[in-house]
Order: sequence, then structure tokens, then C-alpha cells
Amino acid sequence: MHLLFSQRSHRPWASAAIACAAVTATLAAGPAASGAAAEPAPGASAGQGARGADERLVTLVTGDRVVLNDAGEAAGLVRAPGRERIPVQIVRTADSTLVLPADVRPLLADDVLDRRLFDVTALSGAADGLRLLVDREGEARDAAGAEALTVAPERAAAVWRSLTDPTGRDGTLAAAPGIASIALDAPAEDTAAGRTDGEEPLVELTVRATDREGNPAVPSSTLVADLDRGEFHELEPSDDGTTLTGRVPAGRYSVEATLLEWADDGTTLLGSDWLVRPDVTVADDTTVRLDAADARPVNLTGPDEDATQESVILTNEYVAEDGAFGMAATWLYPGAPEGHRTAQLGELADGWRMFATVSTWWENGDRRYHLVDRDEDGFYTGLDRHVPLRGLARIITRQGAWAEGRRGELFTRSSLVDFATAQARELPRVTEVFVQAGAGRWSQELWQLDAGGDQESFHRSEPREYRAGHRYQESFNTAVFGPAPHTRDGGILRTGDVIHGGTSPFGDGAGHAGGSLAEGARVTLYRNGEEYAVWDESADWFEFAVPGDEAAYELVVTAVRPGATAGTEVTASHAFESGPVGADETVRLPAAAVRFAPALTPENTSPAGRTVQVPVAVLGAAAPASLTVEVSHDGGATWTGARVRDGRIRVTNPPAGGTVSFRAEVTDADGNTTVQTLIDAYRTA
Repeated sequence: MHLLFSQRSHRPWASAAIACAAVTATLAAGPAASGAAAEPAPGASAGQGARGADERLVTLVTGDRVVLNDAGEAAGLVRAPGRERIPVQIVRTADSTLVLPADVRPLLADDVLDRRLFDVTALSGAADGLRLLVDREGEARDAAGAEALTVAPERAAAVWRSLTDPTGRDGTLAAAPGIASIALDAPAEDTAAGRTDGEEPLVELTVRATDREGNPAVPSSTLVADLDRGEFHELEPSDDGTTLTGRVPAGRYSVEATLLEWADDGTTLLGSDWLVRPDVTVADDTTVRLDAADARPVNLTGPDEDATQESVILTNEYVAEDGAFGMAATWLYPGAPEGHRTAQLGELADGWRMFATVSTWWENGDRRYHLVDRDEDGFYTGLDRHVPLRGLARIITRQGAWAEGRRGELFTRSSLVDFATAQARELPRVTEVFVQAGAGRWSQELWQLDAGGDQESFHRSEPREYRAGHRYQESFNTAVFGPAPHTRDGGILRTGDVIHGGTSPFGDGAGHAGGSLAEGARVTLYRNGEEYAVWDESADWFEFAVPGDEAAYELVVTAVRPGATAGTEVTASHAFESGPVGADETVRLPAAAVRFAPALTPENTSPAGRTVQVPVAVLGAAAPASLTVEVSHDGGATWTGARVRDGRIRVTNPPAGGTVSFRAEVTDADGNTTVQTLIDAYRTA
């Protein structure tokens, strides 16, 4: 199972961006930064520091990988193999995001693990992989006495397994024999989570908890929200192991504790209890008592009694009433036989608001149900809500594949929820997705995975509202693949003296933007007829610093997908003129795209030898003054003209096993030209 975070960033206190860590992937990331850059020499690579396609993932020491969204913010989690059912807690403040799997907490508490190994902010900039300092027993933990390791992202999970041993107890891990500590090889910096001011007097805060049967229990996690400073502190187990304790500045706090219940095998989660006491004044040494017997079950169910609950996502969010800052904590749980329970114990402190959200996902064969509840007045003390079929919209979701033997993960998320989960399934397939009407705007995203489970491509829909009782259709990752430059954030843009943007060369046949693995991906910029600069980090996103005067430009995007059965190569050339633009002004430059929409099977094939009608549409801001289309049956070696009539062309398919390629040229009323070539757009069968 993988986890995908929402693309939304609605919090006024959220950091504007989290810097990306480069990894060895070539998937699309976010739009390039629009700030001015130094002018490159003609022909030199430009745009250093922009978010390239290989900067979409940040790797944790466990091998789990944090996905970054278009703004460079933490936007998802890809679980390492075998770690799919481990609960994960995400702790967010304005300048820090911690992603904390439940099994690593004892190692953090014992100072075996460096907390920065789970801090997306601290991990930013690891261009050559995750750099670790591994201390052996009896050695000091510093650069001189530790073994330095640079771990490539694809090797992180294997290295992690070599450094740790399962305890067989409470789903936790221990350090492998001889390992004293594992640290991030980077200068230590203060982080928001757990930060205190050394000049302030500190007092001791202790949490004593009891489980559902009233027995003393040490929570799997205790989180203390500092309501005066907008920070989180975490408590650690006491010496006798009966409580959690820590020293904090005097002030107002909200104290949270989570008890995880495990089966006898120590690795199967049975249930959880999340307890929140939202207004604790700490003036001197203070003990907070939390009783899991006060928690109530969280039940958010749908109409299918035979469906299995795949995941539960619970979020508790604090926001200062003046909007100055806020914090949020989220637990990501698998379905559990004993269920998940919650409790708010007391009223919230003055000057603060608290919001809670629960999201459940249920599955029965090819039917999925996605449900959401949001409490605007505080945290949950249980929830008992049933959403009937009449409260749901049905989305018939077709999922294709551009290569054989692939699996895919379909994420469905609401704008009210930061996260969504998915399970890998064989492609192609059709899934009936039921979403709760009135529960925010819904969007979907399909990931295609290779044989090893790694992401090869993704395509996503724009968020929209769905009406209860209505039936909709969506199609992802199906041919004909081609540029999709006119999505929300895409296109060719100019801000000041920077030309930047994204063309998503392998947008799918439904027009969904996304990203895809590609070889030889590059963007070349010509200025006044001469090659000016090359961007070879990605064909999805690019950035070029240019002189401020008027000039004629041609921007050529090329990307190749060896092994693809549909959409093996895409080339798009955009010719336009551009002149001075204000430093704080962004303008969209002319760039058309031509979409071909033949009727194809789920395998992206069309009947061999048959003459078919292929709809053709030009996308772009300006109406085309001219459009010419050509067709090839030999992979682009030769071309034959095809007349466009009433928005369609006629194509006679080659024999079975053949391919059809398209080339189109568009000129708008101002003389700007786009030439687009799609090799092996579809196959015949």
C-alpha cells in the first residue's frame, strides 16, 4: 500500500515550500521557481536550483519515501516493501514535517536514531543519496568515530534491514547487534518539533495512561502541543518504564497520547486509542492522567456490508484564532479488527480552534467506497456515522497501462483530507469508485508501477464536486499520450527574465497531466535561430534565464519511453516571440497542443485493417489559423497527410501488431507555431 497526501495547502501558517531532495527518479515534480536567475552563456544548461523531475521524492532511513507536491511541500508517502501495515504519525508545524512510523519510536526514545532522519525539512538537499553516520558499540557518535555511509534511495530499505532487528513486540524494532546509533550526516540544526528555549525555566510534565481494561500502559506516542509557542514537544519513557515524561517551559498545552494494541505476534495491529486533553496549564511539575476507557469507537461506514475496511486516517489540527500559526497531527492506520477509538477530554484553550477529520476507505472486489467526516468544533469522542448509497456518487474509473505486465495504484482523495491510500492492482482494470457527495472536492490519481513496485508514471484529475446519486466516468493512463501543457500549473510561462513551466509530454488520452519515466528527456531553447540553452533534468518541468530584450524563441521538448506499447516518443516544438516582462509579473506564452482521441481497447489497441475516425482537437489560448495532420505506420520513417474534417481524420489501421503515429502542425493568428510528433500513438490487434 502506498499513501498519497493531498495537494492542498490551505493553512495560513503552513510553510511556503519545503526544499526538495534529489533522488534517482525521473518523474515530474512541481513547477519551476519563477525568480530571476543569472543569465547563462548561450548553449549552457540553465535553471540550477529549480525543482527538476528527479526531485519528487525524499527518502527516509527506513526506505519509506516522502512524495513532494507541485509546491515542493511534503505531499505523500510511498511505503517500503513489507512496511505497508505499520501505523504512521505525521507531525506538522509551520517549519517542520516529521513522518514517524510507529516501529521506530523506541529507537528514537533511546537516542539510537537521529530524529532528523524523519524530518522532511532536514533531509532536503540530499542530492547524492541519504548520508548516514553509523556508530558501533563503544564509539563516540561523531564524524571522526562513526562509519559514514551514502545510501542510494533504492538501497535504503535493504540497508535499514541490515541495521535493525524486529523485536517481535508491539511492532517495534531494535538496533542490530553492535549498532550504537544511526545519525544524519549533516550539521545539527534546531527543529520546531521538541524545541525549547534554553534560557526559560523548565518544569517536568508526566503522562500516566491506562488501557481499555484500566491497566497501566505506556502510550506508543505522546505529543504535547505548545499553545503559546506553536510547537510540538514529545515525551520519552521514564526510567522505570511506567510513564512518559519530559521537561517543557511553563505554559498552556494540549496533551495527546496514542495507545496501539498489538496481537500476540507483535506485528499485527488490532486497534488504537487516541486521547486528547486540549487545555493543560503547566506552571510547575505536572502529571496528566489519560484513560483509554474514556475513548469511543470511530465508525464511518458505507452501504456495502461485505466491504473490507482498508484504511482509517485521523487528523487533529490546531489553529490559532488570530491565524498566526498552527499545528497538526495525523495517524495513518490500516484497518484493524478491534477498531480505532478517540476521546477529547475537556475544552480547548482560549484563543485556539481545533478541527478533526476522519477518512475511511472500504473495498469489495472492484468496488471502492471513500467516506469523510469533519468536525469543526474539536476532536472526536468517537463517531458513529453511516453514509447510505443515496449519499454517494459513482465514478466508473478506467485505468490503462502503457507497458505490459504492470500494476497500478489508484488514489481517491477529498479536499477535506490531507492523505489518501491505495493498493496495487493489475492493469488495465475498471473500478467503481463511490465518493461521498458534499464531503469536499474529490480528485483521483493513478500511479503505474514497474515489476519492482516503483512508480513509473502518474496522472491526476483536477478536484471537483460530485452529486449524490449521479454516475460519472474517468479514464487514466490510456492512449493517445501527448503534451498536456494547459493544466492548472502547466504551460510555458515567463516571469521577469525567466522562461519556465511544464508541458507534461506524456499527458494521457483524457488530457490528465502527470509525469512519466523517460530516457533522453530534454528541453532545448533556441533564441533568434541559435541554440541558447539545454535543460536535461526533465522534459516535464524546465527553467531558463534569458535576456530582457525582445527575441524569437523556439522551445523543443523531447522524451522517449523504451518498452512502451503506446506512446514511445513525444516531441513538441513551440515557436514564439517574447519580450520584457516585469520581475513580479507572469505571462503565459503561446503553446498549443493537439489531442487525438481514437476509440481504443483497455490495452490501447484499435482493430487491425479497419478504417477508423479519430477526433482531433487543438488546445491552447489562441484559435488556430491553420492545422495540418500526418499519419505514419512505420514509426515516423514516412508520413502521409490526413485531411481534418469536422474535427476528425480518417485512419486506415495497419495489420495486427502495427502502430499508428501522428504529427501535427498548428499556427495561430499571430504566427506562433507548434509542431507535435507522437510516435506509436497506438497499436493494432
